[in-house]
Amino acid sequence: MHVLSDSRCVYGLGNFDRKQYDVTNADTFEVKFVKHHCWELWHLDTALMRVEYGQPGLPKRQYDVAEVEAALQRIFPSISSTAKARLLDMVSFAAKAKHGTMLVISPSARKEARRLAEGGTILPFKATEELITGASAIDGAIVVDLNGVCHGIGVILDGKASKHGDPARGARYNSAVRYLSQHEKCLILVVSEDGMVEHLPK
Repeated sequence: MHVLSDSRCVYGLGNFDRKQYDVTNADTFEVKFVKHHCWELWHLDTALMRVEYGQPGLPKRQYDVAEVEAALQRIFPSISSTAKARLLDMVSFAAKAKHGTMLVISPSARKEARRLAEGGTILPFKATEELITGASAIDGAIVVDLNGVCHGIGVILDGKASKHGDPARGARYNSAVRYLSQHEKCLILVVSEDGMVEHLPK
């Protein structure tokens, strides 16, 4: 359901029927409110502009697949191409989380999930898009091993305060930074509520 407007007046509520839309006209646009003080201008499936706190800019990509793949190879040099492809799929699933999430990839996932059991649910399962979508609705991190097996959902990460933290970046980002200060052999994907994905460490 959309609010229908010509940019000056609002005419009511309705649905946009793509089948009857002449794409060559390019005269119908959609404004999506992403988060507090943030909106985007779209034409069909293409984001044209993003405005945050009144500052216009070009839309951001959710994440760069090549960068995430390079990070996996750098942090886990012996990872197989099959495992890498599976984990990249999991990243794409997590990126669709409606309210944001954190995906922790670690060879010690099983051990870490048990250690942090009080802060999450240990439920080993082979991750699928449906399961990752469901798990991302739970507050806390999703902890997976290099084979794409999930060992914990809703996990609250620990760690000491770090000089690399940034109060302006939000709780998920700073939680990831604190955890990485004591657990270097892992890759954390922080998915924000607007769908942007940041991998740590860089």
